[in-house]
Amino acid sequence: MVALQILMMSSKDFLNRRFRYRQMLHKSLRNRFISEYLGVLAQKKSKRTTSNSFKIGQIVLIGSDNRKRIDWPLGVITEFIPGKDKQVRLIKVKTPHCTFITPYSKDLSS
Repeated sequence: MVALQILMMSSKDFLNRRFRYRQMLHKSLRNRFISEYLGVLAQKKSKRTTSNSFKIGQIVLIGSDNRKRIDWPLGVITEFIPGKDKQVRLIKVKTPHCTFITPYSKDLSS
C-alpha cells in the first residue's frame, strides 16, 4: 500500500513537472515565433516623396471590384496632378478606349 502511494506521489510530481515544462516550452516557442517570424513580416513605412514609384509612361492595371483580375484593362500613366500641398493626389491614365483621372493613394504605390 505504501509503495502504491509513493508511486502515485512520484507520478503526480512527474506529471506536474512535465506540465510546467510543456507550458514553458509553449511560451518559449510562442515568443520566438513572435520575435523571429512576425518580425520579418513587419513592413517598414517610408515617407512618400515627390519621386513616386510610378513614372509617366508606365503601364498599370486598372482594378475593378466587379471584374476578375485577369479582365482588368491596362493603361498608361500620362500625367501626375498635384494637390494644393504639392503632393501627387491624382493620376491621369490613358486606356485604349478612354482617358480618366484616378486618385493616387498610398495603396497604389506600395
